[in-house]
Amino acid sequence: AVLNLSDPVQIPTDVTVAVRYDDYDPPVDPLHESQALATYVGLGLDSVVDRVAKRDGITHTLARLKVERNIKERLELEAIGLKLQGQGGADPAPMAAP
Repeated sequence: AVLNLSDPVQIPTDVTVAVRYDDYDPPVDPLHESQALATYVGLGLDSVVDRVAKRDGITHTLARLKVERNIKERLELEAIGLKLQGQGGADPAPMAAP
């Protein structure tokens, strides 16, 4: 397009302008983010499945399958004596025999 500055500016009437604002989530350290998520889920304000779907860019159904698979895997590892982080241990490590 060319703008002629010697004549009045002709503003087209058939132009559409769309503005989209993205959500800005300021960076948070992983510890506080996980604590906040646990609180929100515990209060019913958020869903682990919804958070996984948004984080990974997948459908709710696929996110639910992923969460169920992760929980099943955690339970299987705990059954063989592996203590996972967030379950009372600092690092994933074999549990000492009683």
